[in-house]
Amino acid sequence: MAEVLRNDFDIEEISASRMLLSEFFDNFNSEHTKQAYRRDISGILDFAARSFSINSPTDIKRFHVIQYKEYLLKDCAPKTVNRKLSSVSSFLSFLVEKGLMESNPCTNIRRPRQSVKRETEGLSDEEVGLILTKGLDKASGSYHLHRAILVMFFATGIRRSELIGIKRSDYKKIKEGASLSILAKGGKFLTKLIPPQCVVVIDDYLDHMASIDRVITGDQYLFQPSKNPIGDNNKKMSTTSVRYIISKACKRAGISKRISAHSARASYISAALEGGADMLHVSQDVGHSSVQTTEIYNKRRLSIENSPSLKIKYLNSEE
Repeated sequence: MAEVLRNDFDIEEISASRMLLSEFFDNFNSEHTKQAYRRDISGILDFAARSFSINSPTDIKRFHVIQYKEYLLKDCAPKTVNRKLSSVSSFLSFLVEKGLMESNPCTNIRRPRQSVKRETEGLSDEEVGLILTKGLDKASGSYHLHRAILVMFFATGIRRSELIGIKRSDYKKIKEGASLSILAKGGKFLTKLIPPQCVVVIDDYLDHMASIDRVITGDQYLFQPSKNPIGDNNKKMSTTSVRYIISKACKRAGISKRISAHSARASYISAALEGGADMLHVSQDVGHSSVQTTEIYNKRRLSIENSPSLKIKYLNSEE
């Protein structure tokens, strides 16, 4: 079974193991989640094989998991270690349910404490403006694509994985501008409003693609690499390419701090809340599983002007 995982299901002879693994991974709706679990589970199997000559997950003991945790902590943040151990624990619990293990060796293993860190900070209006103007090279053949991707991030707050998965048929014109259907984290389907300013940019990109004989229709990906292989008119953007587009735009705009797609998402959420949008509506719009997650981005709660101490009557009463 370990070999099946580490070789990405290429060993046809181990049909029983392949069926078992398929059953576990089919539990998840999101392909992104499936891939994450595959990586996390393969990680401990590789470690167990290298360090202890263990070739089956059913042979993993509590000691092995603890050693794996210590190994991860050398290079990974506590949050990452906890996520990986959670994935492993879910898989081993599945094996227990199937009667292949007596108990889950991850049970009661102390997870590393996560230090409280501030969520990704959003950008100021000025910084966003610089990225969308100074950060783009109008003479470049990739200008329309890069502009559309950046505007889409800042105008919708969608995740990077959501953006690269958008199909042309997911983008529809409506009276208010356009609507966008996306498969969000956790397998949730969301419909987002695309504001008119963003629609102009997306349509400009689509017109440009049509002008170079690359009309995007139907189930083709909305955002496609500028340099597609000949004959392949439906290649998906890679996460590396998206990171490069954002990094390049920031560099050109003179913004030195580290910016990512999540920075654009944080900017969108913060700006929406500061503009008076309802917390619940924002949470639903960006696909958060809890309003508490959205609250992290609420700059209004940090504003001195909104301090509760200023609302206490006995502190403000005249002597």
